[in-house]
Amino acid sequence: MLSKQKIADNHERNSSPPLFPTNILVVACHACQHLTDETLEIASEYGVNVAVMPCCQKDHDGWWKGLTKRLVKSNNTESTSLSIGTVMDLLAAGKMLGWQTGSSAGVRYRVKMKLMDEGISPH
Repeated sequence: MLSKQKIADNHERNSSPPLFPTNILVVACHACQHLTDETLEIASEYGVNVAVMPCCQKDHDGWWKGLTKRLVKSNNTESTSLSIGTVMDLLAAGKMLGWQTGSSAGVRYRVKMKLMDEGISPH
């Protein structure tokens, strides 16, 4: 992984213009759950823009599935549950909106989220 110092040292050796975090976009498509988390963590450490398309979210102990059923039931909606993928995506969005996320790089994140039709991608 590149450190901020390595980036600065590389810039001093090369005559290329400096890279500013606002000019960098990290994209992770079909990033399994742990890769999505790592991508968001690294991007926020450097304060760069980031877009992820998570996949393969898993509820290893069944806790989230039970929570989503209770949340849906308490809101009196017709749906029986939220998918585990939707819950994990909401949790990742919450992490990016957290008070400390990006603070070491001096940025605050805004989250835009769209859900894919499960007919297109059932995972």
